[in-house]
Amino acid sequence: MLRVIAIILFVMTSRLALAEGYGGIFVAENPQGGAITLQLTQDASNGVSGLLQGNGNTFQVNARV
Repeated sequence: MLRVIAIILFVMTSRLALAEGYGGIFVAENPQGGAITLQLTQDASNGVSGLLQGNGNTFQVNARV
């Protein structure tokens, strides 16, 4: 499960690097019916925060661009 989350985060962050801002909601759907959702907001000082939710778990995300 952790490998799947790591791959999804890598794909999502790779796509985010091409965009101007990092805010938004990103969803990766599992073929078995589940989904992992990454919700990010970016502030004026380039701080990024949000939630990673999926498979009954929620993780706080904090980063700096």
